[in-house]
Amino acid sequence: MNARACAQVMTLTRSGMTLGSDGRDIVRIYRLGSEIAKVVNAVLRPSPSGDEILRQSLGTDAQQTLARIRELVCP
Repeated sequence: MNARACAQVMTLTRSGMTLGSDGRDIVRIYRLGSEIAKVVNAVLRPSPSGDEILRQSLGTDAQQTLARIRELVCP
């Protein structure tokens, strides 16, 4: 494991998650500060700003589909 991955695993343990010592735990490792990190943090720590991050993560297709459904259901 390189130093960057090790630092990310340490961040997992600081966030309240613990990893087993037998090396069999399945984890996801992502770059701190990345777009996926923002989404993960928004899910784990609900807040109004996190809600906006989750809305934005849906992408424009989902937002357009929802707008079209609203047009059809609520004329």
